[in-house]
This record gives sequence, C-alpha cells and structure tokens, in this order.
Amino acid sequence: MIATLIYLTIQIRQIRDTVRDNNFSIQSDRAIRHSHFAAGTPGFMTVFRKGCENLDQLSDDERWIFGTYMYALFQGFQESYHLHRAGLMQDFQWEQMRNSTVVYLRRPRGRRWWESGRDMLDGSFVAYIDEALS
Repeated sequence: MIATLIYLTIQIRQIRDTVRDNNFSIQSDRAIRHSHFAAGTPGFMTVFRKGCENLDQLSDDERWIFGTYMYALFQGFQESYHLHRAGLMQDFQWEQMRNSTVVYLRRPRGRRWWESGRDMLDGSFVAYIDEALS
C-alpha cells in the first residue's frame, strides 16, 4: 500500500513536470508567433506604435486592428496567469509574462486600452493586474 502511494506520488510529479515543460514550449511558441506577426505583417507595426502612442491617431479600422491584437495578447497573459496559479507554469516564466503585462500597461495608452478592454477578461486576472499596477 505504501509503495503504491509512493509510486503514484512520483507519477503525479512526473506528469506535472511534463505538463509544465509542454506549457513552457506552448507559451514560448506563442511569443514567437506574436513577434513574427508583428514584425512580418506589413503596416502592423505602424498601427501598433500609433496605438501605443495615441489611440486617437488611429482610424476606425486601425483601432479594430490594435484592439484585436491587444485582446489576443492579453488572452495569452491571462492563460499564463491561470496556468501559474494551477502550478502548471514555472515561476520564472510567469514572472516574465507578468513583467511584460505590466510594461504594456504602465504606458499611458496601454493603460487606456486596459481600462476599455479589461471587462472582456477574467475577474481574478484583472484584479491581479490592477494590484500589480498600483
């Protein structure tokens, strides 16, 4: 009986470690895809920079592009938050994601987007980020 419990404990730890490793790869791949999209989509960086500098400079179509990208970006941050809370993401990886989130939102225009877009995200994630920003 004790041997079985020890064996199951080891198996559970190995499964958790495998899931963490997979999540690391998934999150890293997501960051790379975002970078490739931003750098490789003609005109996107202009829209993104304009949006980060002053949302009022954007046309209606550009606001949709900027807002959609920011929503996708923060969906990824939110997913990482929940994975970390569940113990399925390494601390160092979550710290990188958290710091990226805070950097975006400490910019005045990022903060403005946050104020308008955060209602689309999970309440516990929003509360966590709001606390990190204060």
